Amino acid sequence: MKYLHYPLCLLCAAALAAPMSAQTQAKPDIVYSTQPTRYVLGGIKVDGIKGYDEDLLIGISNLEVGKTYEVPGDEISAAIQNYWKQGLFSNVQILADSIVGDKIYLHVKLTAQPRISEVRFTGLKKSQREEIEARIPLKAGNQITPNLVDRAKLRIQQYFEEKGYKNVKVNITQREDVTADNRMIVDIDVDKSDKITVHKIYISGVDPKMITPLKNAMKKTSDRSTFKKWITFASRKFLADKYEEDKRLLIEKMNSWGYRDAMVVADSVVPYDNKHVDVYLKLYQGPRYYLRNIT
Repeated sequence: MKYLHYPLCLLCAAALAAPMSAQTQAKPDIVYSTQPTRYVLGGIKVDGIKGYDEDLLIGISNLEVGKTYEVPGDEISAAIQNYWKQGLFSNVQILADSIVGDKIYLHVKLTAQPRISEVRFTGLKKSQREEIEARIPLKAGNQITPNLVDRAKLRIQQYFEEKGYKNVKVNITQREDVTADNRMIVDIDVDKSDKITVHKIYISGVDPKMITPLKNAMKKTSDRSTFKKWITFASRKFLADKYEEDKRLLIEKMNSWGYRDAMVVADSVVPYDNKHVDVYLKLYQGPRYYLRNIT
């Protein structure tokens, strides 16, 4: 979670600094006021971050030495937001370091997002863990941000949805690594729950005598009423990608009967309970075409 620290008391304090003079006021401690004062930015420094070029970090603020700013003001607030937008920092502060005459010197204090020292999984087989590790952005050495955690959770859920687990629960937690500074151990717990299977397929819009053979034409999406014991690859598991393939096979079957205009008008997949879904398919049958020999 981000904690926004806006040290307005110092910045606004700077706005009411003692009368303009050549006397330096170091670390001005002045009471907050809503009335902004214009200052020339005399200098800006950044600390708290290792491994980054200071000029690059200063550039993120979009504040320019020699330019006049209102303190407090929108441009100072925007500078703080510019740092947050990078997603690299867990704490951002811009303080008034000193005032010399009409010049203000700012001090940007940043705290880097922690880095990942280790990622640990529970609830997964080794093969599943290896496949997921290749998909998610949470890797040892990377900085950890709320955005990366959300992306990792989404990709894990998508991975299991592709395999028929529609109720998968993913919990990602972080704990401090006491053996290293600003490092976190990431724990990923996955509860796959049961696979989702098809309870019943409802087909409408066609001759009722077509319904059973149309269900049989759907190779990977089957319900309890469909007799496919001789088809070893038939499955009652609901897989979204296989379902799309089966809708095409269903129309191909109708085309083979001469219904060349057949189409899926509407379809929906509705939860039946925690483990099953019902599939509703509304079809357009259209006229039947016949091929004749022309002599």
